[in-house]
Amino acid sequence: MQAAGFATAAATRDRSESRFSRGEEVEKYIRPTSRLGCARIKINVSGMVFETYEETLAQYPQTLLGCPQKRVRYLDPNSGEYCFDRDKSLFNSILFFYQSHGILACPGDVSKELFLKEVKFFQLHQAVEKLKKDLEPIVEPPQPILLPDHAIKRKLWLLFEFPHSSRCASFLANFSVFVIVVSTVTFCMETIESIGYNFTNICDSVTNNTNSALNKSFIEVKNATQSNCIIKGEQVEFWSTIEAVYVTWFTLEYLIRVICAPVRCKFMKSAMGLVDFLAIIPFYITLLAQNNIIAGFPVLRIVRLFRVIRVLKLSRYSRGLKLLAKTLVLSGGDLPSILAVLIINIILFSSIVYYVENGIKDSDFKSIPDAFWWSVVTMTTVGYGDQVPKGPLGRLVGAICAVSGIVILFCFPTPVLLSHFEEMYSLSDKNKPKNSNKDTDRINSEDNSAAGMISKRVEHITVEFTV
Repeated sequence: MQAAGFATAAATRDRSESRFSRGEEVEKYIRPTSRLGCARIKINVSGMVFETYEETLAQYPQTLLGCPQKRVRYLDPNSGEYCFDRDKSLFNSILFFYQSHGILACPGDVSKELFLKEVKFFQLHQAVEKLKKDLEPIVEPPQPILLPDHAIKRKLWLLFEFPHSSRCASFLANFSVFVIVVSTVTFCMETIESIGYNFTNICDSVTNNTNSALNKSFIEVKNATQSNCIIKGEQVEFWSTIEAVYVTWFTLEYLIRVICAPVRCKFMKSAMGLVDFLAIIPFYITLLAQNNIIAGFPVLRIVRLFRVIRVLKLSRYSRGLKLLAKTLVLSGGDLPSILAVLIINIILFSSIVYYVENGIKDSDFKSIPDAFWWSVVTMTTVGYGDQVPKGPLGRLVGAICAVSGIVILFCFPTPVLLSHFEEMYSLSDKNKPKNSNKDTDRINSEDNSAAGMISKRVEHITVEFTV
């Protein structure tokens, strides 16, 4: 009886192998070939026929369509087509996976659950997992969020560095944004002479000399010499008081971050740490030099100019500015090549317009370096108008220069920046906390040295599933 059972199993296996070998023979017999000798395959999905080449499917031999032994069971010997009773609207994405060398995109009008079933049916999950492994070298590993060990420092650090950690932190972030906006408005308004300075006439025995008057903050103001009188401008006390108030807040904010930072040196060397420091240091430098006569006055003007860096403090509280900065960093490898092409075009068109306009009277281009400015404003479509070609050939060169500038500055970098921005936006959207209270509880419950993880995995595949 046992021998009969083995005989039956052997017969069944032989019939199966025979049927399988006959299917392979039928497949080889009915498969048409193109002029290049590549076999063409027809796929019938619920009545809709798709056609592709066997070498296209063979890129992923572990999938259902890529493996001849797996797909042969769906072959119709009469029509020579592989017939599948599946959703034909989704098969375009399945076939595109093979044609695009691994791009798997879910249509926007289809649920991911339905698309997941099709992906699993056609056995694309192994190919997708292999692509993920291939992308691992360019993916940043998760980095821990370091928190101070001391309880008070940890609470202050969360309060100032994580606006979404609590309502109080959110209120503090909004207040900081308000102070930054006020300081920026003040920085601009105090330069208006009618409201920013009080002018007085000081007569002295000065002859034929133009003297510079320094205000309380060491800003050079409008001076004039009329016979023996000098007009001296002093900054209105109101603006100085406002600046002292918001600089006090910035200083307090910076000191708290420095004291409570988990790694103090790392924070002070970070981009935002340097921005915070450079935003407050000009005030104290000018305060110390207020009662001194400094010969290097232009240096003080440069120091005062650093006050505009306070605008960059907004990037700490703005998601869009953070994404823009990360996009520029991510695009750093592509932008230098575009800049090199731009410099080459500037030199090329400057040389051409110089030699074309060289024989024309009253030419605006005295040398090739003198024409650099014209090339820049033309390629950027600014058209300042201080330098213009006079002859017809020069105008033709200017037109070509403007068109090439549009192509180089707008057509080339835009797709690169847009794709990187979309990647960073989708990544940020996935990591965005949905509940601030839960986020705080999670951070506080983790180990202080590595509390929580921020996922920075860049996905080039728009479908997630579990095998």
